[in-house]
Amino acid sequence: MKVAPFNIPILPPELLTKFISVICLALFPLLVGYVFNCFTKMKWNVSHVLNIVLPALSIGLLYDVYGISMNSIKGMLFTVLLIYAGISDLTTRQVSNWVHFCIAIVGLIDKQISDIPFMVISSVIITLPQLFFAVKKQNSVFGKYNSERCGT
Repeated sequence: MKVAPFNIPILPPELLTKFISVICLALFPLLVGYVFNCFTKMKWNVSHVLNIVLPALSIGLLYDVYGISMNSIKGMLFTVLLIYAGISDLTTRQVSNWVHFCIAIVGLIDKQISDIPFMVISSVIITLPQLFFAVKKQNSVFGKYNSERCGT
């Protein structure tokens, strides 16, 4: 009696490439979350499962809504930067200046040069009233409470 190996079905190349791309899209957010978790563990000795789950969940939702586009890449970068800023603020009560710079740079991705003046005008219109009321109020960050606390 002769024993022959069974035939292994070979997937068509189109189906195989779609399958591999889906696996890569599923693993990439988890990889970003894992790298982020390792970085926060190294920098602040803070390791939490949410450091992996939140970036992976948000990146997965961005891929689902926008596909692979500039909007999903911008959203991924914003997510990682804002989670980094949140963990930094919770652990050290300060956020590095480069985070604000990176958020501004990411905001300029996929924008035309002609859009920048309107972006600056709108940011000034939004921030000036907030700054005015923060300085005017007695017990705020920029008010008398902060100057008395610092001894000036």
